[in-house]
Amino acid sequence: MPNALILGSNTAVGAYLARLLHARGTAVFGVASPGGGDGITALGIADSVNAIGFAVAIDLAARLPDATLFAVNSGDPTTAEQAAELYAAASADARLCHIADADALRQSPLLLDQARAIAALRRDHGRRAVNAILHAHDSRLGPADGLPARITLAAWRAANGWAPATPLALVETGPRDWGWTAEYVDAIARLAALDRPIDLAIGSGHRIDTGTMVNEAFGFFKLRPEGHVTVSPGAAVTEPDIDTARLKAATGWSASTWGRDLVHALCEGAAARAADQ
Repeated sequence: MPNALILGSNTAVGAYLARLLHARGTAVFGVASPGGGDGITALGIADSVNAIGFAVAIDLAARLPDATLFAVNSGDPTTAEQAAELYAAASADARLCHIADADALRQSPLLLDQARAIAALRRDHGRRAVNAILHAHDSRLGPADGLPARITLAAWRAANGWAPATPLALVETGPRDWGWTAEYVDAIARLAALDRPIDLAIGSGHRIDTGTMVNEAFGFFKLRPEGHVTVSPGAAVTEPDIDTARLKAATGWSASTWGRDLVHALCEGAAARAADQ
C-alpha cells in the first residue's frame, strides 16, 4: 500500500487531499499545522487519517516505503521550518510535494526560497520533488475572510432573513481565476505522482469578477444583492495567466467547477460554513 504523509493535514488543502488519497487506497499520516483549522473533523475523516506529532513524522519520513511527503506551506515560520526539516529527513526514494498558494508565494520571501529549494533538489540531486502552486481557490473549509466566503455568507444570511445594519462593502478589482479546493487536490495528487517531476501552477483557467460572483450568489437563493452588498470600482489587479494546457498535458487534469458553478457549490456549503464560524 502506498503511504502519504501530509504536513498541514488540518488545513483545507490538507484535509481534502487526505480524503482523496485515502479513498484511492493510500495510508495517510497527518500532522496538524498551527492555526490551520480542523478540516479533518469537518470532513468526517478522522478515522481515515493517522494523526501524528511532528517528531513521529520526522521518523516516518525516513523509513516509510512507497511514500509521498506533502507539505501545505502557508509561509508562517513554524510551518516553513517543519517543511524544511521534513524534506531533509525524507528517504532518498520518497516523493516530495511542496504546496503553496500563489498569493502567499508572491508575498513571502521565505516561501519563495523554499520553493526554489525544492526545485534545486530535483534539478541538482535528482529527487522526485515538485512545487504545486495553487491560484485562488475556496471551499467551505476556506478562510472566513476570503472574498467568496464573505459573499456567499451574505447571500445565505439574506436568504435566512438576516438584514445587515450596513451592506457588505466590496471593491471590484477585475476578473480573477478562482477554483474549488476540493477539486484542486486531484491535480496535486497527480502532479506528485508524475514519473518526470515538474513544477506546475494549478488553476481553473477561468476568471470571474466580484460583481458577477455577488450576482450569482444571491441569484442562487433567488434574491437580489441590493441592501446587502455594494460593489465599488477599484484599481484593477492583474495576475499571470495559468498555462492550463501544460497542466492538462502533464497530469490529465482540468477544472470542472469554476465561475457560476463554483459560486453555486460554495452557496450549497454556506450553511455548514456559517455553523463553523
